[in-house]
Amino acid sequence: GTCATQSNTCLSSGSANAGNGTCQAIVLCQNACTTQQCVQDCVNAAAPSSQTQFNNLMGCLQGACGAAADQEKCVQDAQQPDGACYPELNNCMTG
Repeated sequence: GTCATQSNTCLSSGSANAGNGTCQAIVLCQNACTTQQCVQDCVNAAAPSSQTQFNNLMGCLQGACGAAADQEKCVQDAQQPDGACYPELNNCMTG
């Protein structure tokens, strides 16, 4: 969908001027965002390896929840210990 396209464009364009932040820092930063530019700034502030971990998590969530009627609940469920994307979340938060 449109959001997935925007997200992929956003997430794949940040590596050129990457910082050294962690994947966890991206998640915590973007949780406070209200604009797409804010999310991009969070991604740009992270190290390339952290950006990859974040992209893996976002890709998993998009794959698991792309067609779900209740996106918010699906994303929350997918990140639970028995959820489809918990391994990616765990990699992100501990990497």
